[in-house]
Amino acid sequence: MPDSESLDSIVRILCTVGHEWAASGLRAIAEFGLGALPEDVRSANPSLVALKGVLLSGSDPESAIAHLESACQAYRDAENLPAESMYLHELAVVAINENRFDVLRKIRKRMFAVARSGRDTPVRGMLLLGLAGSFLLARRYATSLRFLGAASAYDHQPREMGGIGIVQSTILFYPGKWDETNRRIEAILARPEQRKHGGSYSALRIYQAMIESQRGSDPETPRERLEEACEFIRS
Repeated sequence: MPDSESLDSIVRILCTVGHEWAASGLRAIAEFGLGALPEDVRSANPSLVALKGVLLSGSDPESAIAHLESACQAYRDAENLPAESMYLHELAVVAINENRFDVLRKIRKRMFAVARSGRDTPVRGMLLLGLAGSFLLARRYATSLRFLGAASAYDHQPREMGGIGIVQSTILFYPGKWDETNRRIEAILARPEQRKHGGSYSALRIYQAMIESQRGSDPETPRERLEEACEFIRS
């Protein structure tokens, strides 16, 4: 067991860069750091609770939701609005990915309140994206598109920008609005940094393959889109 000074150092490092590690493909390092801490240390720090939730999101969404809900409540109690905003967004991402409309319905009112009271920052844009996702699952597509339009005005990281594109594509593709869907996808994929988030990049390429297939294009065109999407999934 590390001594108290070492534990403090691990906590400080994880609170500073742990979430960045989790988002940039260095999850194993964040997991190793958390595993070196006693449970009472992890559970006493809402940033570490939230980090654990983010790390669990791909393997145990129920536990991820519980951890993120706990962190959000702790930050709300502490009146730390920026941190609460960040993890409400992370909670919304997990809920959207898992089609958990019950979770989104529970936090939607709070996301509205925080988005209204927060400063005009990228975190506010993230909350607007979360609200757009909640309206998507509620099948309120026009409302979802309005929130996506508002969220698009912010300077997002590749994951969030890709999320905007995926929700837009989901709403616009099935009614046959293929030109608009493709135009919005191309605008997002034109950002050089978008390739850094392979999951959303691949999903948007798949939508483009579906569009070309529906249009009756040369089969080689959608095949190329799918091959590029698969290459990102493998990497």
